[in-house]
Amino acid sequence: MSFLKKLNWANLKKFISDNITHSKDSNVKMAASIGLGFFFGVSPFWGYHMILAGVAAHFLKLNKIVAIASSNISLPPLIPFIVYGGFVMGNWIFNKPVTITLKTVMDQPIGESLIEYVVGSLTLGLIAALLGFCFSYLLLKKFRKIQPEQE
Repeated sequence: MSFLKKLNWANLKKFISDNITHSKDSNVKMAASIGLGFFFGVSPFWGYHMILAGVAAHFLKLNKIVAIASSNISLPPLIPFIVYGGFVMGNWIFNKPVTITLKTVMDQPIGESLIEYVVGSLTLGLIAALLGFCFSYLLLKKFRKIQPEQE
């Protein structure tokens, strides 16, 4: 409950200011951290996305806090859309008909088309990472007041 009390606009603005806009990391590094987080947030590694994003950010020398925070795009209201998107993308890649609807996505066993789901989710994760990188880089380039020396 104390987490929910601390989750407000002022704390969110402080987090963004401390960890993104006033970070000493370059815009490319910050955007790559956000893209990496988006990849793991959409990927099929449910329950491990934050850990994997943090470990990958460590090894890639990216901003771990930003990568972990941005991996949380898989919030409960978005999960059915992310899972459905993985199924649709995977079936499209394997040229198979989509047998699942957005309404039944959480009721259907994944095992019936596990390969399609995993490949589709990883592909969707790559697309989310690329879009997240590009969009955040453009925003950082335009609005960041502190410009790091190395770009």
